[in-house]
Amino acid sequence: MKASFSSFSVIVLLVALNACLTPAGAADPVAPVQVRNNRADKLGIPDPLTATKVVLPPNARKIKMTQDVSNDPVEKGKDFAYKGHYDKAIAILSKAIEKDPGLAKAYTVRAFAYEGKGKHAEAIADATKAISIDPSDPEAFGTRMRAYGASHQMEAGAADERTVLQIHEQRLMKGADNYLGRCNDKIKRDPSFSSNYVERASAYRGLHQFQKALDDYNVAIKKDPHNYLAYYNRAQVYLQMNKHDLADQDFALAQQLVNQQKGKSKVQPKH
Repeated sequence: MKASFSSFSVIVLLVALNACLTPAGAADPVAPVQVRNNRADKLGIPDPLTATKVVLPPNARKIKMTQDVSNDPVEKGKDFAYKGHYDKAIAILSKAIEKDPGLAKAYTVRAFAYEGKGKHAEAIADATKAISIDPSDPEAFGTRMRAYGASHQMEAGAADERTVLQIHEQRLMKGADNYLGRCNDKIKRDPSFSSNYVERASAYRGLHQFQKALDDYNVAIKKDPHNYLAYYNRAQVYLQMNKHDLADQDFALAQQLVNQQKGKSKVQPKH
């Protein structure tokens, strides 16, 4: 087994595989870390940026809202969307858009609600409109990315995912400590959501706190044993810690889960 990975360049890539929109001033969307390397390639693991679509965990939209939505129609719409009341959210946001067609966040949240209803074309249209108004909003790109994936438009979805990754990489580099705090807040709001721990692990990894990153990936896997990104990203940390055998094991588990999601295998991961 080759043990040298000195040329291995770590790129911090944060995704909003996220399953929910983030309230203003709160945590960013879910942000797993990705690193490509020849070890993963030799095992045949496809690049998550291009080969697989984001699979939302079943509880992804059940985060409880705690902020005061007051009289802000966007916040009201977001509140309903978080709770799964998509029709109510769409109705409120549509009225807000009628009053102010330039309200980017209203389009973003309505796109999220359309996506929740499985209306992917409408979600893509709204997210595209939001992006045309505010091209720096990762939530709009993230929602459109998922809608593209559900519509089997994988190349378009991959392009949006790369944009989300770039936006969040910039945010992380500007303030990893602040980002970590937002991740902690997100876990407090929903400690049962596996991807929240994957996100915080990415923050720890950006700070080179690898053991804490491992701890969070372990929690994420315990909460959702089918979260292939948790295995994949944990393998990256093992590589950075020169634990190559453990990395190989996690890459293999990630491959199993990817195949499962693509319908190529019904084998459950073994621990």
